[in-house]
Amino acid sequence: AATEAMLLSVHDSHVYFLSPAKVKMCQEESSGKMNGGVGISLRYLDGGIYAFGVMPNSPAEKAGIKRFDKILAVDGYSWGEISLKNTPKILNEIVGRIRGPDGTEVMLTVKRPKILKPINITITRGQVDLPLVESRIIDSSIGYIEIPTFLNLQTGIAFAMAFGNLMFHHISGLIIDVRGNTGGYLANVFGIIGLLLPPNTELLTETSRQGSAVDKVDSSANSMNFYKKESSSKINSFNIPVVILTDEMSASASEILSSAIKEHKRGITIGEKTAGALEIARKFPLPGGSEMSVTVDFLDMLMANGQFKPIEKVGVTPTISVKLSGSDFDRGIDSQLDAAIKYLEKFYK
Repeated sequence: AATEAMLLSVHDSHVYFLSPAKVKMCQEESSGKMNGGVGISLRYLDGGIYAFGVMPNSPAEKAGIKRFDKILAVDGYSWGEISLKNTPKILNEIVGRIRGPDGTEVMLTVKRPKILKPINITITRGQVDLPLVESRIIDSSIGYIEIPTFLNLQTGIAFAMAFGNLMFHHISGLIIDVRGNTGGYLANVFGIIGLLLPPNTELLTETSRQGSAVDKVDSSANSMNFYKKESSSKINSFNIPVVILTDEMSASASEILSSAIKEHKRGITIGEKTAGALEIARKFPLPGGSEMSVTVDFLDMLMANGQFKPIEKVGVTPTISVKLSGSDFDRGIDSQLDAAIKYLEKFYK
């Protein structure tokens, strides 16, 4: 607490304190494994907490938790009114109650679409293998790839392999879902962009906090040929239409991907404006397992016309704005995903 107070007293918006719990969470995401978990991605929508995603082969999936389930209570404990202001605190409390030692049980009370009465589901906590990407084919023609995080260094390779498999099945369009993805290693996103944009496409500039130019990055960065080889696709991937799904939690590397696809007319973005957090930070260990994160450089996107476009504190505005609502989730509807499917249908129907 004293260390956190000291960092706050600096009054520098580019210096952040990461608690031991937050550091551990980031380490788990980087390693791809989480102990004492159940495998649910939670999301706040209009005063409710929902299962936005359920990880495959996780304890939650095996117990019967489904996407769109509204979480009403954890071990009989329910929370009061939730607002945007107190959402982070309540979400942290819920996650803390759901997680626990491997082999122990937790009971979730959920409200499921089309079922009138709440359901009690008991889950045995255990190790959760965090997926690098999740992919599938929708309506026989649309490829879908969700990228939960860019924190694992193998994410770019996993995307390339999933993308290659989808292209092998002759998809007519591609949806890339970065909703809730707060960013991670830039090498991952540069590799993915290299599969979708022509070589040598200028992407962004890096500027130090003092305002001096540091570097320029284009779509040939970070071993793009290796990524292309891993995708094992002989089909011209530059031709299929692309939609990026974003929300207010999509940040950093997710914003680079979204902006690159949108600004270079390679595809469109659908959903909500992104977080507006595009900067390069370095982490320094502190006593007790906490860390200090310090912003060292800023990034600006380069548009197709050569002009700079800032994203820090601005975000990426979606081409088609679609708000995800609790009432939609209560009915088992993902309005943002449905909008992406509807947009891509015109290319093959």
